[in-house]
Order: sequence, then structure tokens, then C-alpha cells
Amino acid sequence: MGPLLGHGQAAAGAPRRRELARAGLAGGAALALWGGWRLAAAPAARAEDRDELFALVAVEQALALAYAIARSRPGLDAGTRRLLGVLHDHERRHAEALGGLVRASQGTLPPEPRRLSDVDHYLPGLGAARGAREILAFAVGLEAVGLAAQAQALGRLTDGRAIQTVASITAAEGQHLVALRLARGREPLPEALETGTYSPRRSAPGIP
Repeated sequence: MGPLLGHGQAAAGAPRRRELARAGLAGGAALALWGGWRLAAAPAARAEDRDELFALVAVEQALALAYAIARSRPGLDAGTRRLLGVLHDHERRHAEALGGLVRASQGTLPPEPRRLSDVDHYLPGLGAARGAREILAFAVGLEAVGLAAQAQALGRLTDGRAIQTVASITAAEGQHLVALRLARGREPLPEALETGTYSPRRSAPGIP
């Protein structure tokens, strides 16, 4: 499926999107609905769901670390840095919500990632990214990993509360993709279905 906007519409809207991105409003507007996002206290996850949730916690932790590293890079404009900060906060909250499900069922959590190599485990390239353009392009790929991991897990989870939580996070990852595309001056909705890109080989090591 091609872009939803015609060439003339896309060209006419590009300067405005770039203006919004520079002002830090493109991401903020797209994410405004999630600004007050909250989840209730997590009940225990079913034993058969623990491995899936463990892996998803690791993915969200890696995304949060990637945004923490990215927003600390020199030379970023204020709007890009603000957007990366919002996305970092969201990914931390995703990891906390998923981790609550695991802890409530007496499961163990993956170790907190600390190094760039922990991000490279899922998607290499952040270390070489320089400037807003390259960092935002990397972030689009990283969000595609997160979205696909969540979507794939939905087909395997059995507990209703776990499914509800992961479905909410999947929707948020889709919003992240839209915000990042707007910040890059790209078509925000290029496809009717967002599937992302995630390989089982990138699943978290050390799943109990």
C-alpha cells in the first residue's frame, strides 16, 4: 500500500512538519493522548506467560536505554531532545508495567541494561548515529522492533490482564512511530497495518 497522502499534499505539508519538529511540537502533539497514561496495579501473570513478559521487559528496557543515550548526544535541537525524552519516559513506564506483572507472579526480571551493546542486541547502529536526522532514523527502526515484539507476544499470551497491558503498549509504540515520522518530515501513516520488525533471535538472553 502506498502513502496515504498524494505527492502534492506531502510536498505542501513537508515544510509545516519540519517546522513542528523543530519546535518540538510534532512529537508532543502525537503523544499528548498518552501523557496521562496509567495502569492499575498488576495482578499475577500466569506461569505460561512469564517468559513472554520477561522478554518484553528486556525489550522495553533496551528502548528506554537507547533514548537515554540518544538524547544525551551533542548537537540536537531542543525539539528533538524533548521528543526523545518523552519517548524515554514512555518506555520506562512500559517496562515498569510489564515488570509488575512478572513480579506479581514471583517471576524474576531481566538485569537492567547499562551498555550500548545491550541496545545493539536488538538493533545495531545507535553508536554510529550522529545528529538529529540519523538518530531519529534509528529510533524509527527501534520502535519497529518494540512494536513487533509486543504484537507477536499478543498471539501467545493467555492471561487477560497481560493481553490488555501488552495491547495498550502496542498502541503506544504505534504512536511513537507516528511522532518520529512527523519529526523526520515523513509520511506518518504509510501503511494501514503496522507490523514492525522483530526477529526471535533478538529475544532476551537468559530467559528462565
